[in-house]
Amino acid sequence: MRDPAADSTLTAPIRIHGARVHNLKNVSVDIPRNQLTVITGVSGSGKSSLAFDTLFAEGQRQYIDTLSTYARQYLDAIPRPDVDLIEGLAPTLSIDQKSGSQSARSTVATVTEIYDYLRLLFARVGIPHCTECGSAVSTQTPDAIIESLGAYPPRTKLTLMSPMVRGRKGRHTDVLEKIAAHGLVRARVDGEVFLLEDVPPLAVRKNHTIEAVVDRIVVKAGIEARLDESTRLAIRLSGGLCAALVETPDGDSHSELFSTTMACVQCGASMEELEPRTFSFNSPYGACPTCDGLGVVEQSSADNRTASKRSAGKQKPAARKSSKKTDPQLTITCPTCLGGRLRPEALAVSIAGESLPHVVSMPLLQTQDWMKSITESLSELHQRVAAPIQDEVVRRIEFLCRVGVDYLTLDRSADTLSGGELQRIRLASCIGSGLVSVCYVLDEPSIGLHPADHDRLLDAIGELKDQGNTIVIVEHDEDTMRAADYLIDIGPGAGVHGGYIVSQGTPDEVANDPASPTGRYLAGKEPIVARRLRPSEKNNQQPHPPEEAIVDRRLRPSEVDNQQPHPPEESIVDRRFRPSEVDNQQPHPPEEAIVDRRLRPSEKNNQQPRPSTKSWLTLRGASLHNLDNVTLKLPLGNLIGVSGVSGSGKSSLIVDTLYPALAAKLGLVAKPPGKHSRLIGAEKIDKLIPIDQSPIGRTSRSCPATYAGVLDPIRNVFASTRAAKTLGFSASRFSFNSPAGRCDLCKGNGFERIEMNFLSDLLIECSRCGGKRFNRQTLQVRFKGATIADVLNMTVEAALEFFENVPKVKTLLSSLFDVGLGYVTLGQSSTTLSGGEAQRIKLATELARPGTGSTLYLLDEPTTGLHFSDVQRLLTVLDRLVEAGNTVVVIEHHTDLLAACDWLVDLGPRGGEGGGRIIAAGPPSDIAACPDSLTGEFLSKKLAAKN
Repeated sequence: MRDPAADSTLTAPIRIHGARVHNLKNVSVDIPRNQLTVITGVSGSGKSSLAFDTLFAEGQRQYIDTLSTYARQYLDAIPRPDVDLIEGLAPTLSIDQKSGSQSARSTVATVTEIYDYLRLLFARVGIPHCTECGSAVSTQTPDAIIESLGAYPPRTKLTLMSPMVRGRKGRHTDVLEKIAAHGLVRARVDGEVFLLEDVPPLAVRKNHTIEAVVDRIVVKAGIEARLDESTRLAIRLSGGLCAALVETPDGDSHSELFSTTMACVQCGASMEELEPRTFSFNSPYGACPTCDGLGVVEQSSADNRTASKRSAGKQKPAARKSSKKTDPQLTITCPTCLGGRLRPEALAVSIAGESLPHVVSMPLLQTQDWMKSITESLSELHQRVAAPIQDEVVRRIEFLCRVGVDYLTLDRSADTLSGGELQRIRLASCIGSGLVSVCYVLDEPSIGLHPADHDRLLDAIGELKDQGNTIVIVEHDEDTMRAADYLIDIGPGAGVHGGYIVSQGTPDEVANDPASPTGRYLAGKEPIVARRLRPSEKNNQQPHPPEEAIVDRRLRPSEVDNQQPHPPEESIVDRRFRPSEVDNQQPHPPEEAIVDRRLRPSEKNNQQPRPSTKSWLTLRGASLHNLDNVTLKLPLGNLIGVSGVSGSGKSSLIVDTLYPALAAKLGLVAKPPGKHSRLIGAEKIDKLIPIDQSPIGRTSRSCPATYAGVLDPIRNVFASTRAAKTLGFSASRFSFNSPAGRCDLCKGNGFERIEMNFLSDLLIECSRCGGKRFNRQTLQVRFKGATIADVLNMTVEAALEFFENVPKVKTLLSSLFDVGLGYVTLGQSSTTLSGGEAQRIKLATELARPGTGSTLYLLDEPTTGLHFSDVQRLLTVLDRLVEAGNTVVVIEHHTDLLAACDWLVDLGPRGGEGGGRIIAAGPPSDIAACPDSLTGEFLSKKLAAKN
């Protein structure tokens, strides 16, 4: 009988008692086992602190503690999180948005392990072809090998060897003993011939090649019997291989390798036996010797004739000035493998007429179809060998398609994937692994995913749960929340104002909880105000740019009669005024609500929400990746959204083509733009500013105050005090990067690092400065009773009040506060900031700079990591940029933000080869009315629900 106590343990929830990591306020919460739990809350409320820094970290720490001391020395030890107790914790696995190794050698195929199966398939049933004549390679008999060796001219010296070990780690003492047991006395080890008793001990962790020296023969009459015996012995010892070192009378010296299984019947050329490592571009036995398995080589942009050497010492430093004055290094397709990454022998192996590099370059669905179709081309024996491999590859590709990345190819480099794409690929791998009783912790898996793909993602997550696993997701997506079995809302605010469990229960229970900001949104009590129709839209008169900018837009029924779908060229008519705006009374939405945008100053007096656009930025003939000769036309001075399903070509069009093309026009250094024919209107742009989610700094000394520039005026404030002047301290004294002012012991870090054997490095508060970073003399200077260390420990919100009467500091801090970063500490290490926080700090920094207008801002998914209530802050900030005469282009899937844009460009209709076209362009209502737009389908539902 089963033990009832054991059964209750398997179904009991995971109980967290007294979590105090970061801003968590002694949180205790139950997480249902084998259920889908979503943790949500405003940015900075403590979601990741609970899910990753408490739950996942403790699970990993407990697992590492079970390993031996020997194994733990190779792992990064994880410190115990600040929590009283976690009961019933299962083994934890994290699937986050981090891109891991960022290695160019990592691909979709290697991350999912599909490439391992494909290597095995090609090694077992692939048909090799001669690299010299292209004929299929057949086996060589021992007699044919003997005849080939005996055909050398007289006085040729032959050293016959039997390959015993080829590129394998170990000491291989048993191999040497086997050689001696056959009466042989010499062996060539790693290219050098030794007597067996003189072979040095082999390093166990290095690859070695060992060949038994069978005989040394000089070709002459009468040696046929000896050659026959020695050759057959070599073949027998190695299991079918015979190596020969040939020295001809004319001084030529070369090696030959013969195989009884692999040889060209036309020209006699022999090949090595096919092994899975033959097809590995990460192995010297399979990688292309020219590009080392990368598929590309570096080449100077000024000389497209020869590839540059790969030595780091030969590479030129990155240019900082105009590209006209420099020769930045460019990568081109390897001329040897043509991007296939493999050596010629591996490229010459095919199944059903396709090589391995060609198979992995197919879209996933095409690869899946190919795997199912190859059976007919295989022999009966090969069919039995290939069947289980085919089933596994097809199964894994199905998982990838179900998580919404079917537009990818298997050879896509992992360092070009977004965090959301990489996370979904890892999710597919987890489903394929079949693990049970595991606690998976996911970080916003819906990032970068179009609403049309959400259902497939949720189905995949549901399958992972149904296998008997507990799923914990940190998420802001409404669909994911509603699909959860249990919802935990953390808040109510961010930073010191957060860290509490505001509400928990089923989604319906949270929606009925008036204390929950998330619940109020789910219940529709704080509705998102949709963008109202503009006057020109009421009669189906849709404002559009010149005709070439609208691609694939069909005439609507109302347009059939007059055939006038477009108003006068380059006109944009904005929305009508709301009643409350006529008297210049500015409506303020509820605190948590997301609205389209506030009235701008220019709208108060003349009742012209936006003047007609007279300037356009036009990119013609964009053809990078799946883009189908796209012409993009953007109305300057507006908030522009670029939407489309995953893989439709948004990043290819904006990030890889428009941005570098415009950067080149402005004399900025950027990567080469994607293929296009012309860029028109660049002269109307003064500055180009991309704002991505890359880290703002990589050291512990980098912090929001230094990046945003607010520390400089703060240091000036301290330098202007009477105490600083008396002591002769300048502003540089108040920098923790200055040797004069910082603590000499911790060098301005505030902590000391102590290396611990078998444990993570211990960071302890500096014994001299007490974590304040500065020396005692510097801390004698105070402003309004606070030292410079006290100021750096303030949150942005607290510092804004503290420096209320210092205009320059207040302006910079206000920008940080306006983008929703009031909870961030000024001196917080930049390495602890999320990608979304880093992006908003960059945005705030640009807001604080004096505006010249005519700047184009490019943002890639700025709503990443934002709660519903945080999106309103972002919209307000973007509106300020547009009101100042700038253009803001956002690549986005968030329908609330798209609904608030002035102009949308929707790509599609599908991902990969099914996309690459502009389906519709115009105001959000245009996109919502377009029958071919998947974005329009979800946008129309959003707008209809709020009207």
